[in-house]
Amino acid sequence: MKNYTVIYEPDSMGRPAWASTPELRRYYDEEWSVPTRDDRTIFARLCLLCFQAGLTWQCVLEKRPTITAKFRHFDPLQMLTLTLGQIMGAGMINNPRKIAWVLQNAHAYTRLAPGELGNMLWEHAPDAPPRRHLEGAYAVPAYTAASAALAQDLREKGFRGVGPTNAYALMQWCGVVDDNPPGSWRALVADKNTISEGGLLLAN
Repeated sequence: MKNYTVIYEPDSMGRPAWASTPELRRYYDEEWSVPTRDDRTIFARLCLLCFQAGLTWQCVLEKRPTITAKFRHFDPLQMLTLTLGQIMGAGMINNPRKIAWVLQNAHAYTRLAPGELGNMLWEHAPDAPPRRHLEGAYAVPAYTAASAALAQDLREKGFRGVGPTNAYALMQWCGVVDDNPPGSWRALVADKNTISEGGLLLAN
């Protein structure tokens, strides 16, 4: 379980404690938990998550511009002809195994029908909005049965470098699950919108 304690920055915006650097705050404010069904966006995020094993997410974000450029902005068709030698170099996460996973994932992506990757991801969305506990630490699982099922679905389609943990990270990043802790600005916005639609969100 991960503790998503909220901290407040000088701008008075509450964020999870893990959003502790300018890069991570920007990632949280602009991308994390924002729903998307776009295949190319999901594919690019899945590829980036392949690089996280054994590294901090801060490290991946710092190298993201280089990774993105090396993989032709995650254009799957352009990625099909790339070689390891073209990708490894300065500013890159030079892990041959991880690079091979990403290149394999480009091949897997090109075999999917339009919209199939987004549908595959969102098939594992929970049926109801989260019930945010107001007391005690706000613990979030590293993976769930749904993320394990998603990882299995992706592997069956030929994707590599994906397991229950980074599949759950993908679900969080793409807004399939909402793990924003109580007091964070995203939780306040999401809860306000859901309550206005008649949802029940808060639990003691």
